[in-house]
Amino acid sequence: MRPFRSATAAVLMLGASAFAGDSPDKPGTAKKSSAAPAVPQSPLQEVLPGWLQIGGQVRGRFDDPRGIGYNPDAGDAYFVERIRLDIMVRPVAQLRFYAQAQDSRAWGYGSRAVLNSVHNPVDLRQGYVDYLSNESRGVQIRLGRQEMRLGAGRLVDSSDWSNVSRTYDAARLALFRPGVRVDLIAGAPVLIDQCRLDRHKAGEHLYAGYASLAKLVPRGNLQPYLLARTSLYAAPETGKAGDAHLYTAGLRLDGKLPARLDYALEVAKQWGPWSSDRISAIGGMYSLGWTVRPAGWKPRLSLDVHHASGDSDSKDGTRGTFDQMYAGNHGSLGITDQFGWKNMRMVKGGLEITPCKKCKVSTDFREMYLATTQDGLYAGSGTRSVLNRKATSRHVGSEADMTVFYQFNRVWSAGIGVGRVFAGAYLAQSSQGSDYTYPFFTWSGKF
Repeated sequence: MRPFRSATAAVLMLGASAFAGDSPDKPGTAKKSSAAPAVPQSPLQEVLPGWLQIGGQVRGRFDDPRGIGYNPDAGDAYFVERIRLDIMVRPVAQLRFYAQAQDSRAWGYGSRAVLNSVHNPVDLRQGYVDYLSNESRGVQIRLGRQEMRLGAGRLVDSSDWSNVSRTYDAARLALFRPGVRVDLIAGAPVLIDQCRLDRHKAGEHLYAGYASLAKLVPRGNLQPYLLARTSLYAAPETGKAGDAHLYTAGLRLDGKLPARLDYALEVAKQWGPWSSDRISAIGGMYSLGWTVRPAGWKPRLSLDVHHASGDSDSKDGTRGTFDQMYAGNHGSLGITDQFGWKNMRMVKGGLEITPCKKCKVSTDFREMYLATTQDGLYAGSGTRSVLNRKATSRHVGSEADMTVFYQFNRVWSAGIGVGRVFAGAYLAQSSQGSDYTYPFFTWSGKF
């Protein structure tokens, strides 16, 4: 396998200098970044036949986090790079065959325990067949390994910030017409395996029903959903490990208001059996934005509130920690990825400006509290990073972020930013209490 991977990596590195690009269109599921400007269409498509699309991406990012684990002496400067090669064949208008190979590597990365999150030599990242009956109304069927983003990606996402970026082995059926789309999904998340081809996790499955109703609310989009996740050998608070069935019912609404105001909200309730325990959790997000001027630098102010329940008693047989599942919360909960959508209360104020068409600048400030000190602090990955049930303060700290992204031309873009977590009383009582700083520089080319 290693000779094969090395040879394939060499082909990808040569091929990526001539090809790169985005995965094919997904009606109703297009991603929008609040930080980077939109990327123009690949120039390579201008010389290829209509039934064939070849593209890819090269990306590099230098990270230099300091204060890891809120330890003043812990740092880990490293460089991550990613190469993707995309091929899509469209023999007839309704049918598409798509494959994407990816080579992700990390250089100088010191945290070996979580290397799978940044390092995965040549592998098949996506591979599916897609049937689309009509662009405006009809049915879409997609079978195979694929990206997935539901709503704003707070529960199910394929975050592009990650150097490997999660995918799913899934079957997806979409029924749609103007203003209405309903997705039915059955699948499983793919696990990164550096020694062989990636496979989905045995015994873990995701089922979803997600609707998008764009005509019920004036200038808004109402999105009700129901998710179910099953897993094996879940550890309860009391008793033996057993099967877990997590059900999540939620509602998302976003839209525009008069006077250049925009809004978004999402509320989700979770229940079900966690082995011998009972799940009872809730999470929510509420956002209001105002574009001060529609021209010039287009300054936009925003105010966001996030909350997610925690487990106030670790031995009562009720699991109260909200589960963010397969979230992609980078940016929405801070660029440092120190906070997850679990056991938390967060308030964020933000400012975005567009100095020119190709540039976007964002600044954010957050205040972070725990919902209960009897549960811990969870990182952006969803894993618990700090636990101190004897802490007297719920104030985790503050985070200040600033990012600048620039689109040079049809191919190349770059971004730079820094985020800093200022440790609050909870971190001072529960760790060495150091601030955490995360600067980065990234560049990418899409061909």
